[in-house]
Amino acid sequence: MLYFGEIYWAQLPHNVNSSVQSGLRPVLVVSNNTCNRFSPVITVVPLTSKHKSKHLPTHVTFCGEGLLRESQILCEQILSIDKKLLDRRIGIIQNEEILKQIICALMVQLNMNGVEPVCPVVPDKDTVSDKWLKRLYSQSEYALKQLSMVS
Repeated sequence: MLYFGEIYWAQLPHNVNSSVQSGLRPVLVVSNNTCNRFSPVITVVPLTSKHKSKHLPTHVTFCGEGLLRESQILCEQILSIDKKLLDRRIGIIQNEEILKQIICALMVQLNMNGVEPVCPVVPDKDTVSDKWLKRLYSQSEYALKQLSMVS
């Protein structure tokens, strides 16, 4: 089973003459765990180790969790892929602060804070609904517990 917050190698479709990430690369699973369990399609965001735009509010930079280099999570490049495109598992993001940053970056990309920002500002973690965050974190905690039982 796949879980929100896991990082996998995936073979993304090729995009000629495009800035959209493609080819074999790490991706972060951002779809909910019910979808991850029952659907053949999941939602992911690609990662890159080449930092071109350090100030985009949809980027989250981190290191570790199975990755060898510091990487950026490109939350503006959300895409749905077939699970068959996934290769081996790299790791899972366990750092709660990084998870909050990812959620905020996804909210900015999807304009879930209800206001298109005049200037690119990532919403403060306090602007994210506590109930929504708790549900997401409980899913992540459940995933971590399930993974620890498998390991």
